Amino acid sequence: KRKPTLAIGAQLRHGEVIDGFALETGRLNFHPEQSLIDAPALAIRLFAVAQREGLDVHPQALITLHTSLPMLQQHLPNDAASSAAFLEILLSSKGPEVTLRKMNEAGVLGALIPEFTGIVGQMQYDGYHTYTVDEHTIVAVGNLFTIESGALKDELPLSTRVAKEIVERRALYMGMLCHDIAKGMGGGHNIKGEAMVVELAQRLGLRADEAALAAWLVRHHLLLSEMAFKRDLDDPQTIQALVNIIQSPERLRLLLLVTVADIRAVGPTI
Repeated sequence: KRKPTLAIGAQLRHGEVIDGFALETGRLNFHPEQSLIDAPALAIRLFAVAQREGLDVHPQALITLHTSLPMLQQHLPNDAASSAAFLEILLSSKGPEVTLRKMNEAGVLGALIPEFTGIVGQMQYDGYHTYTVDEHTIVAVGNLFTIESGALKDELPLSTRVAKEIVERRALYMGMLCHDIAKGMGGGHNIKGEAMVVELAQRLGLRADEAALAAWLVRHHLLLSEMAFKRDLDDPQTIQALVNIIQSPERLRLLLLVTVADIRAVGPTI
């Protein structure tokens, strides 16, 4: 007996097939022969292919994903193929912001990363944050890519230059994605987030050393701004305190980029 396909895709109208997905009216849809039951990673690959090809996702595909969420929530978090496709999205030269937002709206981002669901739609009542925590996070990742692309070289010359010198790009983007992952869990979200990210990042395919670095960025993502606003930068003890925590030029570069991207994601006028 043939396995159910969870109503994937409308009938093809002699449309193009791209990496197994159907192109219908210029938008990417699941192919009738694809099955999310057999291959849950198709839910992530759909967005990866759409990002790579510069395509929108077909509404029928979004309906299929919505009806399949309970199954996806069960299978995606520990699926290696899904994690690999997600890293492709996060680190793409096309930029991850739009795709991450689409995945979040479809519920797929939370299905892959259950920890992310805790910040979806979460308001920040502090008088200066404009976005909910999930949208702030996605904007921050987008800011990171924009800096890296060189588009802000006149406005942010130092950050743009530093972005060209980084080595640990995977840890940088993972740390940015997870920097506020523990907000809403009470105080000390940076410390709580650090503990979460060590396991989370490895589950998504980072090496142990990359995961540890991403977690370190989460732990210290407020460090530079707190030093800048609350400490005397002409005091040698302030500089020594930073040196003791940061310990390497690479960590300093990464922390600078996380700080700038984070602050710019507070709101469109900040």
